Amino acid sequence: MQLKDHDLRQLNADRLRQLGQRQPGALVDLSVRLLEDLKEARERLNQNPDNSSRPPSSRAPWFREGSSSEPPASSASTDSADPDQPAEAPPVKHESSRKKPRGASARAPGKQPGAPGHGRTQVLPVSLTVSHFPEHCALCAAQLPKESGVCYNGYHEVDGEFGDPTHPVLSTVSTLHRLFEGACRCCGHVTRYEPYRAAPAQGDWAGVEITEWRLIGSGLASLLVWLRFRLNLSVRRCREFSAELLGLSLSEGAILQASHEAAHACEPIPQQIQEEILQAELLHADETSHPQGTECLGLWVVASATAALFFIGNRPKALLRGRVAAEFAGWLMSDGYRAYREYAHRLRC
Repeated sequence: MQLKDHDLRQLNADRLRQLGQRQPGALVDLSVRLLEDLKEARERLNQNPDNSSRPPSSRAPWFREGSSSEPPASSASTDSADPDQPAEAPPVKHESSRKKPRGASARAPGKQPGAPGHGRTQVLPVSLTVSHFPEHCALCAAQLPKESGVCYNGYHEVDGEFGDPTHPVLSTVSTLHRLFEGACRCCGHVTRYEPYRAAPAQGDWAGVEITEWRLIGSGLASLLVWLRFRLNLSVRRCREFSAELLGLSLSEGAILQASHEAAHACEPIPQQIQEEILQAELLHADETSHPQGTECLGLWVVASATAALFFIGNRPKALLRGRVAAEFAGWLMSDGYRAYREYAHRLRC
């Protein structure tokens, strides 16, 4: 279990000495976790565009092309100054002679006191309350008392409820999640229950965070994904659907964020399906047109007895070769489309 900022702020030398005297084994476990966190922090600190997916603009100015390889030295160094020479007085900053526009007032930058804020104006009715308590101490791993502590934060989650096939009615349920913190009886450390947050993604998924702290629940997110990519609705139309049929006001940014997070969470699933596809003895493949905007793409499906893999693209042979690799040793059943003809073990349907 990784230590959070709330846990690190409680640590000091006295707390570590007390833990070592009372529970030496817990101190060793804590040291191992701190060492792992330190290594991970060092690796992130040493990342640059040459060894990671960071953009070239993230380099420090003195490491960019055409600049010196060393950071600029301080111009106010007192060690190298000549003591016999008088110190130069700092330059005097003169006020700008430019006149301020008529009606302008001298005010501090940023949001002014009394200015209206921006946030959710819709009051969500709470239909269910769920309390989350920490189970083990983050410092000594001792078990904490069940359902005891102080609530320090919370968040709302709106999810969709789907009816049974005989009565397929869609409704929404609003859940209030209450987060608690509790003190350990052994070492006195205060541990908080924090919602799940996945490690920061790199590469194409940089900036897409998978976390439990979301207004849109998993069921509602799957509905929005179905509306966008199955019915080809725009984000604005999905927002209208949510407001008019579900009575829920969502921003376009929240809908896009839910779609990106769902795609990131489902990324490992096609890899597992593809491995199962390659081990099958018989595959069925077919394709159909799938227009997206102004592009005319193709929707492909490769199915075995236990798995089905769908993919979209506009390069038939390259796509099929990437999903059904050359090491596939089973039989492929398909129609007479030319993209399938390179497989020797092929059955014509």
